[in-house]
Amino acid sequence: VYGMPYGEWKSRYQAEASPEQLAAFDKQRP
Repeated sequence: VYGMPYGEWKSRYQAEASPEQLAAFDKQRP
């Protein structure tokens, strides 16, 4: 997703993304 592994995306954006955004992102995962 977005050209990078989920773990990398999460570590990069978790500090900026709200819990709601992270939850929505999780729901989009297959």
